[in-house]
Amino acid sequence: RFFDLENFDILERTTVNPTRIHSIAFHKDGKTLLSASSSGLKTWGWNPMKMHDHVEIEWQNVADMTVTSSDVLYTVGFKENLVQTTDVRLYKMEPFRAAHRVGGRYVSPKVHGGSSSSGHIEQDLGKMSIKGTSVSATKSTPAVSQEVKEKKSVVIPHKSEKPIGLDMSAFLSCRQTLDTNKVLTDLSKDHVKFKGILIERTHQLRLVRSYWVKGDVKGALDKLIDMNNRSVQADFLKNAEKQMQSALNLEMSRELLPILTSLLTMPFEGYLKTSLSYLRFILKSFSPVIKSTLLTTGKSSLVNPQFEERRTRCKECLKWFAAAKPNIKALSTKNASIQRDAVEVLDLIQALIQT
Repeated sequence: RFFDLENFDILERTTVNPTRIHSIAFHKDGKTLLSASSSGLKTWGWNPMKMHDHVEIEWQNVADMTVTSSDVLYTVGFKENLVQTTDVRLYKMEPFRAAHRVGGRYVSPKVHGGSSSSGHIEQDLGKMSIKGTSVSATKSTPAVSQEVKEKKSVVIPHKSEKPIGLDMSAFLSCRQTLDTNKVLTDLSKDHVKFKGILIERTHQLRLVRSYWVKGDVKGALDKLIDMNNRSVQADFLKNAEKQMQSALNLEMSRELLPILTSLLTMPFEGYLKTSLSYLRFILKSFSPVIKSTLLTTGKSSLVNPQFEERRTRCKECLKWFAAAKPNIKALSTKNASIQRDAVEVLDLIQALIQT
């Protein structure tokens, strides 16, 4: 919403964003608003209200952003214990693209420092450089390069006999004579960081457990959601699976579905199996209720608040099932270790959505 600060009247409203907006900022031109959400970046104008452009970006919890004089947007975000920085070339988006055309020819402004990991500016006008990943600025084309899509489909096994992505023979061959002190220093340099991560994870699990042991399943679930820590969420849900599933109702399932959908985007086999197990249980348990509720039309002129509330919950559940479907479909065709579970859940979702 845009407000007139003299009398606090609402001047304009944007359309409702399908995902959560994490950060907003005005461009230095004073005519454009930038909004960073979970689904990407949008540029807005007002008088009249208009969305100029939209680019899909896979970033996490954008906490702050700033625009340089060269029309490069720098953002910083976080995911669990990691910080992510991203640079977006705004001069390749509308409405800024026209400002960088000279005599009908596109001219890239000079960018001082802070370049992306690709080390250069893409010359293709339809693309922008974001953390070394080509992201399309055109709405009709895929937002993520094929290389990234294939990388996301890789599942890290729950158990492995050797480090993933490391050639041990090549690694050891470069050390003909080992310096014991140097080896110990190299091995322990990240010890403090990882120790801090494990301590924080243990603290969060104990906090959830304090509600769980008192029989407050709803309280434990609320704390789990508030933490927004995928590792803690996956660990707890896996170890409390039988008890949690026996206590789930439609409302709790609705609150749990965003976590389960998010776990499907992670590359770890354990996370994926946990998510698919809960999704299968929720679909088998509540699909009949969701179907009957959504197919029921109110014939009475009286409003039934309880029915309307249940109907709202069912609609939200259906929305999350639809959101999870693409990731489950990818797992059902490319990852043999969880293929059977993914196919079963996909069939259950398809049967529910088609009704």
